[in-house]
Amino acid sequence: MLLPELHLKCDIMNECCDRISLVNSEDIVWLSKKDTDIKKLESILYAIKIVPKYLNVQFYNDKRFSVKKYSSIKGFAINLDGYSDIDNYLTYQFRRKAKGNILRSIRRLEKSYNIKYKRYFGKADKAEVDSLMILLKKMILKRFQQRHQKNDALNRWEDIQSTIYDLIINKKASLFVIYHNKKALAISLGYHFNLVIFYYIASYDVDYSKFGLGNIMIYKQLEWCITNDYRYFDMGWGYLDYKRRWCNYIHIYDNHLIFSNTSIIVYLMSIWEGNKTRLRAYLLSSKLKTFFDKTKKLLIVKSNNNSNYNFQNLDYSISLEGLVQLDLKNEKNFHFGVIKNDFIYYTEEYYSDVKLYSGPKQEFFIIKGKKHCKKIVFEE
Repeated sequence: MLLPELHLKCDIMNECCDRISLVNSEDIVWLSKKDTDIKKLESILYAIKIVPKYLNVQFYNDKRFSVKKYSSIKGFAINLDGYSDIDNYLTYQFRRKAKGNILRSIRRLEKSYNIKYKRYFGKADKAEVDSLMILLKKMILKRFQQRHQKNDALNRWEDIQSTIYDLIINKKASLFVIYHNKKALAISLGYHFNLVIFYYIASYDVDYSKFGLGNIMIYKQLEWCITNDYRYFDMGWGYLDYKRRWCNYIHIYDNHLIFSNTSIIVYLMSIWEGNKTRLRAYLLSSKLKTFFDKTKKLLIVKSNNNSNYNFQNLDYSISLEGLVQLDLKNEKNFHFGVIKNDFIYYTEEYYSDVKLYSGPKQEFFIIKGKKHCKKIVFEE
């Protein structure tokens, strides 16, 4: 994928690419830092894949070489030109009810937890960045296990981990974190290219999933982008419902192939690579792929629908004498954390006001805040 490759494999880009700029603009996204040895290209086929339509890629001008462009897969981005603030964008992009739901999620989260938003960009403690990256990987693994899917970014995690701190210090990348007190609830990693942010990896603590942390992350990042005059917030390829809802710039990526006019072998390789690109794009956009995705989504929802408890209303004045307060820091009680968060979501109680209790022999469980009291009923 072009944008992360500019930071992770910059030396390879220098071999064939002169500059990358925003279309119809003088804004430079990437500029080659060294002259290439043109002879190196004579026996090599370069494939610059998944190039967004809003970018103009300029290659070294030499008649001995050709560039072919093939349409690839669908991409999702947000063009922020013309929007004065985040509310302006929400009003344009969403219906009133959908906009209200997003704002309500933010209000609920901030009302019930001590929330802080922090962006690591230009200044950061390396130990803190390393710790956040370890936690982000754990979040991704847990989230994608829940969805029965794999995350491609994990295949190159070593490269990402080893480069991220220097990129943050040089303002070429950032980590955005939603904290409750000192606990990170959601983390996203983005790569920066002048006026473009590529939203590369993001995940959150699934114990807080009721609060829509994914939408809150996007909202807060767009708010920052608009304030700082960014023009594009790129969310990459791969159809997901949240991308379709948020993005106003849905396009087809291009793949560029650069090869020597003097080598028949490299020329044949370019034809093979181009046909593979066409075939993959067709399969990913076909009705069969759409049917497969919908079927898989239904199966995932069914398999994840494993909430084995519900809440039963109790009289708030019920006596708690003789009950034992549960310590959620105790490993054996960790599974009550998500129950507490679900209770908070439904009741809008404040986190520190909510306590859990059990009977003397843990034959029943009660959860209580300042205004609500419920019995936790586990299904057989």
